[in-house]
Amino acid sequence: MARTTISPSSPTHLLAPAEGISDSTIDVIRHEFGEMPGMRLTRAQIRRLWNLSLSECDRVVDMLIAEGFLVQTSGGHLRSTLDLCW
Repeated sequence: MARTTISPSSPTHLLAPAEGISDSTIDVIRHEFGEMPGMRLTRAQIRRLWNLSLSECDRVVDMLIAEGFLVQTSGGHLRSTLDLCW
């Protein structure tokens, strides 16, 4: 009987730490919020999920809030403004 070896591909949401924030990082975060209706994350959760430093996370989140893609709830969670499940 032949053995099949499956090698899992790396998840798209795990990004290598970078000096600056690339457009692909922003695109991945937008995509993930779009793919997961109802997703609510804190800044700390965003940092861990996408492997961002504290300053990178703050810059990304602040940029996405400024452009109207994310909003912060009264409880401190971030959600997409396109999400109708709130």
